[in-house]
Amino acid sequence: LSLGSSMFVWFFLVIGSSFFNRTVSTAMGRSVDTERRLSSQSTAASSNDVIDDENFWHNWSSRAKERRLSQHQFGDINAETTVMLRNLPECFTRARLLYLLGKEGFAGRFNFLYVPLCFREKNSLCYAFINFVDLTSLELFRDRFHGFRQWGIPGTEHVGEVCSCERHQGLSSIIQYYRNNSVMHPSVPDECKPILLSGTQRIPFPSPLKKIKMPKKLKGSDAHLDDERLMNKGALVVMLIL
Repeated sequence: LSLGSSMFVWFFLVIGSSFFNRTVSTAMGRSVDTERRLSSQSTAASSNDVIDDENFWHNWSSRAKERRLSQHQFGDINAETTVMLRNLPECFTRARLLYLLGKEGFAGRFNFLYVPLCFREKNSLCYAFINFVDLTSLELFRDRFHGFRQWGIPGTEHVGEVCSCERHQGLSSIIQYYRNNSVMHPSVPDECKPILLSGTQRIPFPSPLKKIKMPKKLKGSDAHLDDERLMNKGALVVMLIL
């Protein structure tokens, strides 16, 4: 080859090699940038996945806690809704307590009320049994009547006391107990009997499942009255003879 041809070939190889190296370097740089970008995106995605995971478990545990609280407040079939109100004034009858409960804002919040009375004198035995429709109503009643003094009777120093009823709990247990109780005997005055309510309306008590006996106290009271009648008749006969 001539000198001119040799120089041309050499120049072409140098230029071609430089162009090739520049192209390869650019391509490798772009590849590295792409890998870095993908890596950062992948890291961010992983980070977001972790955050979402944490939020998910936080939300789930919160919902589970709310469900447990809801079940505790409203779904517990063994919840105690029956209470005993103690230290009533002696003159407090069922009608008077009904009026007071309505006045204090508890109308429609209870479905059973019983104020035991002395059959003869019709005086209160100073306590009452009440079953509430839910735990919220019961707690409101406890807050209001535990330590209650505003009976509306001048000179009364009775202080109300609210405690759980040990004999029976819940409306079903109450009905099963009282429907066959001697207090439901026809000879017992109505104001001495327990009552059921639906809202603010009185509803009939379920029929007894067996024959109800007359209360012993009522028998004793009747016997005492019979003795008094006989004595009065005897005194009248003596006066007539004299």
